[in-house]
Amino acid sequence: MTTEEMARRALDEIEIRNLISRVAHLADECPVENLSEYIANWTEDATWEFRPAPGVVSPDHPRKGHAEILQGAKERRQARVQGPGTHNRHVVTTQLVDVKGDVATSTSYMFWVKNASSPGLEFLVLLIDTCRRTPDGWKLAARVVASA
Repeated sequence: MTTEEMARRALDEIEIRNLISRVAHLADECPVENLSEYIANWTEDATWEFRPAPGVVSPDHPRKGHAEILQGAKERRQARVQGPGTHNRHVVTTQLVDVKGDVATSTSYMFWVKNASSPGLEFLVLLIDTCRRTPDGWKLAARVVASA
């Protein structure tokens, strides 16, 4: 691998790590009226899926495209699960990024802390993200939130 290829790969990984972090921060702090900032980090055809542990029932279902992913973010704000004022936080850690051309996978653990002002670990999940390089930079093309 040439020095130029290594530099490109390192920049891609940094951009992808920042993308995943930005989505977590926006999930926590972006008000419902500014969710266009949140959804701008996803490709138009993106998918979002929650795979709970066996026996756990989830109100979320697979979401496809901007409209459905945006609706899920709105519903979580209405339920006071995430968003400004909830003091709930997504903490992404131990991230592994694998870039292959214009597609990359990011696998990481995410802690969800309920009420960070009086912290209590709510759950730990595995994020399996597929990212795609677009003319506007890296974007999330698919997210699977799975029991860890």
